[in-house]
Amino acid sequence: MTIRHHLAGGPTLLMTGLKQLLSARENAVITQSESISGPIPDPGGTAPDYLWLEHPDSDWDALAGCRQLTQAFPGMKVIIFYDSKDPKTIKGFIQAGIAAYLLPSCTVGIIEEALRGMQAHTVYIDPRIRQHLADYLLDVNEKKNNGGALTRREKEVLRLIVEENTTQEIASKLYISSCTVETHRLHLIQKMGVKNTAGLVREALVRQLYAYP
Repeated sequence: MTIRHHLAGGPTLLMTGLKQLLSARENAVITQSESISGPIPDPGGTAPDYLWLEHPDSDWDALAGCRQLTQAFPGMKVIIFYDSKDPKTIKGFIQAGIAAYLLPSCTVGIIEEALRGMQAHTVYIDPRIRQHLADYLLDVNEKKNNGGALTRREKEVLRLIVEENTTQEIASKLYISSCTVETHRLHLIQKMGVKNTAGLVREALVRQLYAYP
């Protein structure tokens, strides 16, 4: 099965390295354009599976652009390299429907982890800013009042995570948005003191917060 990647951005060191990395993957077809706001090549009659955007130092509105892209091509995963750790900015991109938010200085390991996360249909956030974002999203008053105890909704999300549901499946079952699911996931990671979804599953079993039926 062919996996189509399109890289949008200038011939920078990041884009050059990314192209080499993706080209080495099995069944990968790579296209590239220097203009981030230009047309997306459509060699197969459909949009690419992955659109990698490097935000340029220009007046291009990345947030609005990502929102337009995800609405126009709902099956396409949009990944943006953006040099901001501002929680409000990151939350805005998540709400715009991106599949991954990465810092331009990310490592090969982070990109590969992001690909695995996107294949599992989760929104991937660069681990260097994930905790910072979780702290921002967490309701401070709730944290003070209950000492970090899980809410009813967080327990529901945790149960569905352990049962290997994707972000979209959890959103559908709980009648909430994918962005809200990812917010709960970040809350759980922060409250349970783990680094990722695998850690959540491990802790849920260790703390007996979930029992297999």
